[in-house]
Amino acid sequence: MSKRRGGRGGKGYLLEQCIKSLRAYRIPSFSNPEFKRLAEIPATYVIENYPHATLYGTAGRKEGYVRDQGVEYIIETKFQDGSGSVDEKLPHVWESFLVSPIQHWIVVYGGRYWQRDDRGQMAIKWFKSFVEERRRLHDVSPDRAFHIVSLEEFYELSRELWGQK
Repeated sequence: MSKRRGGRGGKGYLLEQCIKSLRAYRIPSFSNPEFKRLAEIPATYVIENYPHATLYGTAGRKEGYVRDQGVEYIIETKFQDGSGSVDEKLPHVWESFLVSPIQHWIVVYGGRYWQRDDRGQMAIKWFKSFVEERRRLHDVSPDRAFHIVSLEEFYELSRELWGQK
């Protein structure tokens, strides 16, 4: 898997692959400026680099936003090829989900670190367990969805969510 070049590196590549899979279901994608210029809003669409308040209530962005017939989703990507601190930021994603008005989040992870490094594999395993524990602890409504998936699993999830129209 080659990295996308530019400011977002592998993270951008990961998002591009997610968007590409959504286009297979004829879901159009837009940058935020493109979306603001649309004369007619489609029922289902993706906005890349979507404005979304941070956990702290300040201006921020999420990699992707999907709106499908009124149902909203955030796509958060976590790419890591080697050592670094991306795995340490995982609990922050859950906390951001809890304060977000958007009810459905999909965290997509990619890169060699998550698949080949013991720490990366344990971080994903831990994060999934952490989310389930916190879901119960905070009595999070079952109507709220929080998916943690690899890119390959995203393809399967997107087929379930958007492929059977």
